[in-house]
Amino acid sequence: MAESYFPFNSVSGDRKYKAEDFAAYFAQFLGNGVFYASSEALKLKESADMTVSLQAGGAFIAGRGYINSTALSFTLDTADGSLNRIDRLAIRCDYSTRKIYAVIHKGTYSANPVATDLQRDADAYELAIADVYVGKGVLKITQANITDQRLNTTVCGIVTGLVTQADTTDIFNEFESYLTQFKATYVTDFNQWVAEHETDWTTWSNDQKTSFSAWVDSIKNILDDAAAGKLELEIEALQTRATNLESSKAEQVLKDVNDTTKGYSLFIQSGTLWVKRVS
Repeated sequence: MAESYFPFNSVSGDRKYKAEDFAAYFAQFLGNGVFYASSEALKLKESADMTVSLQAGGAFIAGRGYINSTALSFTLDTADGSLNRIDRLAIRCDYSTRKIYAVIHKGTYSANPVATDLQRDADAYELAIADVYVGKGVLKITQANITDQRLNTTVCGIVTGLVTQADTTDIFNEFESYLTQFKATYVTDFNQWVAEHETDWTTWSNDQKTSFSAWVDSIKNILDDAAAGKLELEIEALQTRATNLESSKAEQVLKDVNDTTKGYSLFIQSGTLWVKRVS
């Protein structure tokens, strides 16, 4: 019928309402999306190895509510050895099973992968919470591999209030573009900086090694010359002392002999004691 109205008390069963009636009613003033009570509401986070964790929170889909009261863990399939993929975590409102639940849509392997399209038809309606980039050969998912889609009104958005919700698509796209450019620029600049400074460091290190080796050689030569000179001076000093000592002893012997012995003449020549017999 063209017109509908509710709720009214039933009289003899003349007022019966379906879940679709309530869903259509609530959908008039509550838009689809995540209840953004905090930044943690239904946020997808890294966990151990290939596991990710969906935080507690709530969502609203086509007039129906979803609540996750505790963190849910999802283990992603093993990465491919040569190709990449993007897995997408979505909140799925399944009309056939009459359930709303979180699900992982595994992406297609490709050198340049894209996330799987959301299902939005008579059978189901999905909200994308986050996309996970699974690079070739990776063994662990980090937060840098997770792209938050909660603020992207094209695939999710947030529940803001009556009738319509704030369109955050432009803000999200601008931020996502900036983040992508920043990452690309940062990685390029960092790699270039490392390459430039690695060359500078190698050159500087080699120069320092050469200078140090030359300095050590020069010091070694200086030390050798000084040691030799010092040794020579000490030898000369010892020789002088020996000569003086011999002369002193000879003079003492001469004195003693002249006092006690007759018929001998003692004299010193060039530091040597000579004894000469005389008549």
